[in-house]
Amino acid sequence: MELNEHEHERKNKFRNCVEKYEIFFENCFERLGIAISGYPILIMSLCIVINGALMSGFILIKSENDVEVLYTPQNSQSFQDRSFLRHNYPDPTIKDFLPYQLSDFGKYAEVIILSKNRTNIKSKEYFEEFREIARFIKEAVIISENGTLKNFKDLCAVQLGKCSVFGDVVLSLQFEHDFLLDKITYPNYNQSLLSSILANSKSKNGILVSTTGVKLRFYLQNKSSSVRWELDFLTQIETLKTNYTEISYSTSDSLGKELEKNTNGDIQFFSLTFTLMLTYASFACASSFIKCNNIGNRLMLGFAGILAPVLAIGSAIGFVSIIGVEFTSIVGVMPFLVVGIGIDDMFILMSGIAEAPSLTTASIEDRIKFMMKKSGVAITITSLTDLLAFTVGATSVFVSIRLFCIYTGVAVFFCYLNQLFFFCPAICLNEKRTEQKRHFLCCVKVKDDKYNSR
Repeated sequence: MELNEHEHERKNKFRNCVEKYEIFFENCFERLGIAISGYPILIMSLCIVINGALMSGFILIKSENDVEVLYTPQNSQSFQDRSFLRHNYPDPTIKDFLPYQLSDFGKYAEVIILSKNRTNIKSKEYFEEFREIARFIKEAVIISENGTLKNFKDLCAVQLGKCSVFGDVVLSLQFEHDFLLDKITYPNYNQSLLSSILANSKSKNGILVSTTGVKLRFYLQNKSSSVRWELDFLTQIETLKTNYTEISYSTSDSLGKELEKNTNGDIQFFSLTFTLMLTYASFACASSFIKCNNIGNRLMLGFAGILAPVLAIGSAIGFVSIIGVEFTSIVGVMPFLVVGIGIDDMFILMSGIAEAPSLTTASIEDRIKFMMKKSGVAITITSLTDLLAFTVGATSVFVSIRLFCIYTGVAVFFCYLNQLFFFCPAICLNEKRTEQKRHFLCCVKVKDDKYNSR
């Protein structure tokens, strides 16, 4: 019996505590509602100006698309080992370079050259074309650095006094001569492992019989100019015309570039999503349109409700860029989430104003206070739960997840603020328009319209 009484007492204390804080926050939102109903245009204008100022941070945006950095756990053993190697050993690409000395994938350009009909390349014409392609890469791809022209030979990783090209054994006249005379030992030839160089290779009794192509990798020094050379390589290799072969190519940054390209391709889907959301929200808010009630129509509120999260997305990216957080391609998914969250908050607020006392019995201030009291707490709870989830995600050891959660969490927070200081003033202005019986589009007074007070 005593246990039941104690349990009942604890429940009452908990209930009283919840009611106490609930009443406190409801009073806070009521006071905010009074301020919004008193100065809707000023508050909305300040909100737009602040969002616009934060969007200026776009000019400072920096990207991080290194796949190894983004998707390798930070502070892992591999990171520690790599840091140890870089601090205790010199740059291996300067001289006496060997690929196994690299602490990461390094800088390189790679080509796979295959015969057009996937036939055996056992012909002099193929080898001449291989050497011509290699010469083009080494000499024709040129960048300008401080007024000085530089090609591959100026930027290449140096091995035994010459540029390091993985697979260059097949470019030698000796290899061509031995291959045509069936003298190439397989899989090893002159201390080179051919199985990792030749495509679809076939051998008989330890002698190479046929192959359909070769792979060449041109290693570069770890310099910023090497990154620019890679970009020029991708542009110029497309202009190379061949007679007997087809070329596939990539660089050390190709995977990151492709991920970025795929994310940029999602812009059209975001545009489609934005259009569909705008259409849905507008028609959902325009129920009075069917009844030809030009005063009670809330079509423009649908536009304002969509604009609030869109402003939040732009200002969040700008703000996070200002504080120095890098942008990555996976952040491109963020707008889809934020628009959905913003639409949910919009309907919660509109539900609150719809349940408020009618304009015939209450003032605009009373209706806005009622809406903020009921719906303000609701959108605060939903926004806090989302923000908490992304805050926890921002502590991830994966850089990609951390960056995504930082950008999305800030966007959710700004979306919440925009709902309070942009969309709520928009609702207040719509209430004033309705009270004055003005048209929902042109705000001209409507004389003979059917007016259904809310």
